[in-house]
Amino acid sequence: MNTLDETQLRAIPGGSWQLDIEAQTDEPVEQPEVHQEKAEAARPSTPVESTTPPPLQHILEALLFVATEPLTAKHLCGMIRGLTTSQLEETIRLMNLHYRRQGRPYSIVSLPAGYRLVLRTPFRSHLEELYGSVKEARFSPLAIETLAIIAYRQPLSQEQVEAILGQDAGLPLRQLIRRGMIQIRGKDENQQPGYVTTARFLDYFALTKIDDLPRADDLERL
Repeated sequence: MNTLDETQLRAIPGGSWQLDIEAQTDEPVEQPEVHQEKAEAARPSTPVESTTPPPLQHILEALLFVATEPLTAKHLCGMIRGLTTSQLEETIRLMNLHYRRQGRPYSIVSLPAGYRLVLRTPFRSHLEELYGSVKEARFSPLAIETLAIIAYRQPLSQEQVEAILGQDAGLPLRQLIRRGMIQIRGKDENQQPGYVTTARFLDYFALTKIDDLPRADDLERL
């Protein structure tokens, strides 16, 4: 039986992959004629792009790397047909073991909302150096209010934010974007860019998804 590391993938229509767990058989290969070998050698060589799908671990790493939100086991298994939940869990365990042995700065964590590729604790300070520390930013009350409005009502255009604030929101919006707390995603029916919160916002407030924000009835019970 093939081990997990030896499992091959083959591409299928629709941008997905299929686990190929059928045993491979050794079949005799016909030897080409000598003159045919010479003819092939005389032809100019051209680079041939490999059609072999990448290993399962590489595909999972790529999916988690580009995902803006945690990916559930159901979602991942649905994208790679034939992959079971137990195989996924074992593969991720082996990937994390490989990361630790190589001293990689990241690991895959299992959250209530799904799997996510995150920086390990010793390396998170570098993220703060890149984006700036939210704690040290000392946002103005206006920026905090703007962030709260977007968090609860996203996506919102600048005009919509200003209508709620009752004043210009250009400065707090730019500040929140620089600190990585919000980003622009798409446009509304009026061709206005919509502001939404980012994964950094979720990390800072220890949320797994935006639905975890406290609601009015939750606050009333405090």
